[in-house]
Amino acid sequence: LDHFFLFAGDANLESLVKVFHAFLLTRMAFERPPILLTASPNQDGSLIALGSETGFCVVATARGEELCRREIGGVHLIALSFCSNILALVGGGRNPVDAKNKVCIWDDQQQSIVYDIEYKTPVLGVGFRKDRLFVTLSDRAFVYRTTNPFSLSLIQTIESYENPLGLFDVCPHSLHPLLAMPGRQRGHVHIVDLRLDDHLTSVMVPAHQHALAALALSRTGDLVATASDQGTLVRVFSVATRDMLHELRRGYTSAKVISLAFSSDSAMLAASTDFSLHVFVLTPRTPPVPGAPAPAPLHYSVTFDAPTKLFCFWTRMASDGERLIAVRGDLTWREYAPPSDGTTTLALTKFGRLLRPDPSALFRVKEPS
Repeated sequence: LDHFFLFAGDANLESLVKVFHAFLLTRMAFERPPILLTASPNQDGSLIALGSETGFCVVATARGEELCRREIGGVHLIALSFCSNILALVGGGRNPVDAKNKVCIWDDQQQSIVYDIEYKTPVLGVGFRKDRLFVTLSDRAFVYRTTNPFSLSLIQTIESYENPLGLFDVCPHSLHPLLAMPGRQRGHVHIVDLRLDDHLTSVMVPAHQHALAALALSRTGDLVATASDQGTLVRVFSVATRDMLHELRRGYTSAKVISLAFSSDSAMLAASTDFSLHVFVLTPRTPPVPGAPAPAPLHYSVTFDAPTKLFCFWTRMASDGERLIAVRGDLTWREYAPPSDGTTTLALTKFGRLLRPDPSALFRVKEPS
């Protein structure tokens, strides 16, 4: 402040105050934390990639260690290819890494874009599976074969109902290469078997009357979970028979369901909205009376004060079994232990803040007051 008035002399004090105010606003804009735009796990949940207005970072979920951070421009969508150095990026934010209608393939070993694909409309979804790349636009999905060194060849184009969220999910299981995406009718799920490139077999699951807001395949590909834009119910279907196995009540008021995720054994299903996290226990429980209907799945939830984006994933820890990871738009990271018999709430095991100036000591155990 002294520098602003050192040579002020007879200058107008009001003008100096305005200049100083503009200086503070500019400094705050540069020093404010980046805004989280997206979060995406790799195929086994061991890594999570985060896209922000300034770039991306990759975090090892078991250790809570930030493995890399690249300030290359805004990243709206990001996908990891297992634990390799290859990522797919789509630009976003105020200063995007590239146009929103491009998929950029980033080689972190070279720390550069090594391949890109341009479309006529914005890219809304991107993901990997083994030697496949998937890209979704508002009305179709593209399936590519990938080769090493990196190159792409288009295998199939699949049309869909209007898909403004770019919804899709891919089963990572080697014996069940399935793709799930919105079908050609509102509220339907199109499940495609990718084993035969030229003659893809598929089924349609009539899941909801309203448009889909979220969907997820189980790790083994035998189940698909869906939520509509009403957000009150989450449904679980058998892929083989298309029968509805569970109808899960998230709440009675409308909400935007952002993500769905099965645990590795399909015993639990997590769902997130912009203000709450839910876990449903799907495993059959013994009826209290022989021959009576089985009890409804157990439902656990956590509610947050301020609404923001909330992404949820399951990951397996080496010593502690499976954990539920929740990443919020305010750059906080929470790890929960799965519910066990006799518990009534989700147990918070770790809490941390992402994209800190110092990436060390990412986690702390105590919830902030």
